[in-house]
Amino acid sequence: PNFNPFELKTPKVSPQQWERGNVFQKQSTDGWENLYQGIEKDLNIDKPEAEKLELEHDDSQTVVRQIGNRYILVQSQEGIFLLHQYRAHTRILFESFEQGLNAKPSIQKLLFPVTLELTPQDSATLKTVLPSINQIGFEIEEFGQNSFIVHGFPSICSELSIEETISGFIDDLRENRPSEPQKLQARVVRSLAQHSAIKSGNEMKAQEMLTLFRQLMHCNQPQFDLNGKPTFVLMNSGMLDKIFSA
Repeated sequence: PNFNPFELKTPKVSPQQWERGNVFQKQSTDGWENLYQGIEKDLNIDKPEAEKLELEHDDSQTVVRQIGNRYILVQSQEGIFLLHQYRAHTRILFESFEQGLNAKPSIQKLLFPVTLELTPQDSATLKTVLPSINQIGFEIEEFGQNSFIVHGFPSICSELSIEETISGFIDDLRENRPSEPQKLQARVVRSLAQHSAIKSGNEMKAQEMLTLFRQLMHCNQPQFDLNGKPTFVLMNSGMLDKIFSA
């Protein structure tokens, strides 16, 4: 008695089904282009742009991953890039520091300056190269006989352990200190890039990884680090075909 042949029953739709498009998934869409033609022109509707490589979504939608806090996986239109994070960052910093010798670099000011207490020998070593260090973006000044105050560092370094960086840098100069000014300056740039780079084992955020990838792609020699070792491997469809056809 409750049956009505003219009543249209609407299926109940859960929010999950509505979001994923499950309800209308099996309906035919043949000829939809013809229905849309004319409307788009009359209403002057702009077509949406293709999705860009961004990291504004949650982890399930990101296109980068860190593997073992050592490698960075990035998916792009060219394929899958696998980066060595330390080597890549060393290359980025080296080229940035080199540019700083000819142009004023951006400096990250420290809210609380760091004081360095050095031995007389290390203090003498640092004093001789202090102009070159400050030229590439550091702000270090003498403070007493064997003390120095660090007010800032190159912005491109992101996070930096001042004590560890300067200590490793001085150790390098102690072992290999060129006498010629140009070679000494090149040594300063190279050593500071190596000791300022993100070390293997450091965890990185998604946006930091994507920024590092983009900075590497803008380098003059992105393929290799300072020792000629590869900074990344590109796995495109051609390489994958060779791997799986073996």
